[in-house]
Amino acid sequence: MDNAILHNNCFDADGLGHVNGHKGIIAEDSGILALVLSLLLAICSGLAQRVLSGGPAAAEAYLGFLKAGGSRYPLDALRAAGVDLATPAPVETAFGVLEDLIERLDALVN
Repeated sequence: MDNAILHNNCFDADGLGHVNGHKGIIAEDSGILALVLSLLLAICSGLAQRVLSGGPAAAEAYLGFLKAGGSRYPLDALRAAGVDLATPAPVETAFGVLEDLIERLDALVN
């Protein structure tokens, strides 16, 4: 995806900078793709950890997050589901997930 264009969650692999006639953001130049993927990893790791280890209440909180859709600000909806991006906890959780994956890969190749 060297010359991919990011625009409204759509990628334009031809690298022309236009999606549906609109100028897109060149992801590799702006670094926005790395930021978005990092945030998604932190959010998903936090949500998954809570659902897998938190019992029925955590699962209900996650369903509430999904049901909220666009009716709440995203940060508020995530906070209600137990993932507060104003704290370092989601990033630390994501690092823990990555550490576990690296250890598993290391065990497989060594």
